[in-house]
Amino acid sequence: MSSRSELDVKTVAELINFISTKVYEPQFRTFLKNLNGASYELGVVLLVIDFDTELMMQGMLGFLENSTGLHLHETVEALEKIDAHHTSGVLRQIAVILQRHGGSPE
Repeated sequence: MSSRSELDVKTVAELINFISTKVYEPQFRTFLKNLNGASYELGVVLLVIDFDTELMMQGMLGFLENSTGLHLHETVEALEKIDAHHTSGVLRQIAVILQRHGGSPE
């Protein structure tokens, strides 16, 4: 990852764009594997970017079947934190359906 000083000079939009281009690199994948080790804010950004990327590339089923789906509940919480209530509500409904039918991405 780039030096901290390089990240400090970025605007929020530039920082999110930077992270979205790096989200699948090993250091960011490590954060997603162990969200407790990441800063709260970075975890929210990574989860939202990861969800959006998977949804755009492979649809909802792709999100749920890939490793990103393992973080379904954390993704719902991240979406709530950025006030994406409709999307988090849809994911909550999907989680209920999965549980009802014995399926779970986790």
